[in-house]
This record gives sequence, C-alpha cells and structure tokens, in this order.
Amino acid sequence: QAGERVLVTGASGGVGIHALQVAKALGAHVIAATTSNAKAALLREYGADEVVVGEPAQLHHAVKRATGGVGVEVALDCVGTPTLNAALRSLRQGGRLVVLGNVTTLRWEINPGFVILGELEVHGSAGCNRADLEQVLRWVVAGELRPVLQEVLPLAAAAEAQRRLEQRRVSGRLVLSPLR
Repeated sequence: QAGERVLVTGASGGVGIHALQVAKALGAHVIAATTSNAKAALLREYGADEVVVGEPAQLHHAVKRATGGVGVEVALDCVGTPTLNAALRSLRQGGRLVVLGNVTTLRWEINPGFVILGELEVHGSAGCNRADLEQVLRWVVAGELRPVLQEVLPLAAAAEAQRRLEQRRVSGRLVLSPLR
C-alpha cells in the first residue's frame, strides 16, 4: 500500500526486480536486499529507495538500521529458506511476510512464538489473477514497470542457466527458448 515500507529480498533476481517495481508503482518506500555491491546501482535504477547489501541471515540487522529500529510493514521474500527468518525479523509489529519464491529445497524452521508475539502475518503467493495481470500490463505500457530480461538462451543451455542462477550471476530473468 502507498506509504508502507517494503523489503524485497533477492531484489536483483527475476521475481525480485519486478516485485520491487510493483511495490514502487503502488507507492511504497522500497528497501531492496542483495548480496552483491555490484547490483546496488541496478536496484536503484529500477526504483529502490534504499539498498542493503549483505549475507541473507544478517539482513534484518541492516533493515532495522534503515528503519530506525522499527522494521518494515511488508517483506516480499523472493528467495525462500535462506532469507525467510531474516525477512520475518525485519518486520515491524503487525507486519506481513509474503513468500514469493523458494530457490532451495531446504525446510524452513520458524519460531511460532516470534510470529505470535509480533502479531505477524505470513502469506504465500504463487501467481496472480486476471485483474492483477491487467494492472501489470497497464504499468508496462505506461513505462512504470520495465521487464528485466538478462538473456535468452537455447533450451539446450538449461544446465548453464541453472548454474548462473545458483551462483547469483543473474539480474532479472533468463529465458530458455526452444527456438534458438
């Protein structure tokens, strides 16, 4: 919502860089998180108000500093298990965590007491409805949302694409095409 502080984890990835732009289009103050100093300028270019750089498990410390110790109203977690607890700890009282991605198959262990005492909400989102998609298309046409496509690769390069993703060498989306 407009005026809310929103944390986006994995902000330079294919989901994150677009989530960042949607949050900005809705009027949020966006804090983008990445593990790479080299990607900070890109995140600012795509609308991040602030960028925090560091290891996923320590992310909440930087977010708390950036918010004067209060935390964010919303955390959009585009990474999954490696950042979920830090994203949760970045929330203010009554905050909302929305899980949009999961780059590993590791399980997430959570302390229910932390969620209860913080009056936190945890949501999962795997997609969108027609109205959401129509709004996104309007933003693209208006130039408020810019699709970020790093490269189109042949389908035969799927293993290489996966290696790049695992090594965090991708900003935006990689597309595999059977036509190349």
